[in-house]
Amino acid sequence: ARHRAEQYLIEYGRLWKLRGGTSTRAQAKVECISREEARILAARTHTEGGHWGRDTVKIALLDQICSPM
Repeated sequence: ARHRAEQYLIEYGRLWKLRGGTSTRAQAKVECISREEARILAARTHTEGGHWGRDTVKIALLDQICSPM
């Protein structure tokens, strides 16, 4: 379990998942949020972003957050 815990960081009272890699979309870290917060953010992204499809919204959000979806 220790190796999984090394993938997370608490900073400024928030939980972050560390990411790395060499992909073109690599992120240093993404914020972990609750399922309810993710639903609200997905609805807002869908509405404000021009009513994209489910997969497009999911890809956009997963670049910013980590959530148990």
